[in-house]
Amino acid sequence: MDNITIEPKTAIIIPTYNSCQILNIALQKLNTLKKRELFDIFVIDNGSTDKTSVVVKQFKDIYYLRLSKNYFICRAINIGFKKFFLQNKYKYLLIMAHDVLIDRTTPILMVEYLEKYKDIGLLGAAQFEYDTSILRTTGHSINSTTSILINYADSSQVNKINHFSSMFIIPTHVYKNVGGLDDVLFPMIFEEPDIGERVLRAGYKIKCCIKAKIWHPIEIKKNKISKIQIREERMYSNSAKTYLFFRNRILYMSLYAGFFRFLIFYLIFNPVIFLYYFIKVRPEFKIYVVKGFIDGSFFALTKDRRYIEKQNKSILNI
Repeated sequence: MDNITIEPKTAIIIPTYNSCQILNIALQKLNTLKKRELFDIFVIDNGSTDKTSVVVKQFKDIYYLRLSKNYFICRAINIGFKKFFLQNKYKYLLIMAHDVLIDRTTPILMVEYLEKYKDIGLLGAAQFEYDTSILRTTGHSINSTTSILINYADSSQVNKINHFSSMFIIPTHVYKNVGGLDDVLFPMIFEEPDIGERVLRAGYKIKCCIKAKIWHPIEIKKNKISKIQIREERMYSNSAKTYLFFRNRILYMSLYAGFFRFLIFYLIFNPVIFLYYFIKVRPEFKIYVVKGFIDGSFFALTKDRRYIEKQNKSILNI
């Protein structure tokens, strides 16, 4: 009998919240994937109040889970991962934001890459600005002294990559072994570099599949796709993002920078970052800048996860 190669199946998981028009565009593109039968799509809805459920029901063969409230990105993904028993049914997990467009060949190219290189624990794609040929990144890293994002736009720095934003693929056993996304410390904001660091520390490599392409972000205004979305508008669009941006930067650095590098960051660079962004935050959100700084500083001093859990409940309602 001839040997038969069984191609592995991949779960594509998309957390979403009140973005039905954008999600609709992303799902339309996913529906045209090459070898679509090898990919199952899971939409985890963080209690949307718009027409998200109506949009999802327009597509066949999409698994849909609506949560009772907004648990934010990471907990939604972790809930979906456990609820649908993805670790038992799929070899790979492709995590993507709802405002990402994927080329129809991207997922299968990434699966083939992982099948070839067994030492890779997390794989990203080349990311372009939406509706352009402008290459934004082939991977990110964070300076362990300044906390400033380092953006790579070629494959020469591949060994220094520790995360990708918006979309990446990971073997399900690796996701399970590292504990998934840390939905307590990083409900969103800095969640990708956190899991990237844990994947690296578990002994795996992180690389970019250059041939695989994605476009991000999608934005809709007046029922039309607009130009490139302004980053600051995305970052400070609500109190939760503002709070987590100023908190989680400190959390991340306290966990991964090392003691002396963290001191340099906290005493020199973080005050500059704080002041630079503070003036950009809308007046009604400035209190969350202060709260984020205080809570991040407390965790850096104590490493008390229970304190962060309490703050998540009181400030974020999760």
